[in-house]
Amino acid sequence: LQDAGYSLEYASTITGISLGMSMAGRFVAGWGSEHVRQPHSILAGCLGLQAVGIGVLPYLDSLGFWALALFVPLFGLGYGGMIVMWPLTVGHNFGPQSFGAIAGVLGTLGLSIGGAFGPIIAGAIYDNTGSYDWAFVSCVGAYLVGAGAATIAPALRLA
Repeated sequence: LQDAGYSLEYASTITGISLGMSMAGRFVAGWGSEHVRQPHSILAGCLGLQAVGIGVLPYLDSLGFWALALFVPLFGLGYGGMIVMWPLTVGHNFGPQSFGAIAGVLGTLGLSIGGAFGPIIAGAIYDNTGSYDWAFVSCVGAYLVGAGAATIAPALRLA
């Protein structure tokens, strides 16, 4: 947002509001997971919301405030829901015996390694192209692949 000309304070506010929206996403996904027969559909929806939210960011120059008005609730709600849904689906699909190992691998690969190298890769894309657009497209693609995988996943094993 700062590269798009917004102040540090404005960019920080947008980030804070997005994270605030994630709290609502956690409540909605948590409630929905108790009332939907196929919780994978909620996970897919959360990943889809994040994809659409990030997908509007390349249009920040032309849409301005409206791009952020779309990004904040879509990404925030999807992010919050994903935080609730991924451990739930892992636990139900693979059981408590495998949960620790699977959560450890996902946490290491997705959160630690992805969190460390993602910004470096996005910065390299910006340095080479002068834009974050391809970084956004890559993120959207990854979210859509995840949403597709969640959509075709078999029904949960209910204990």
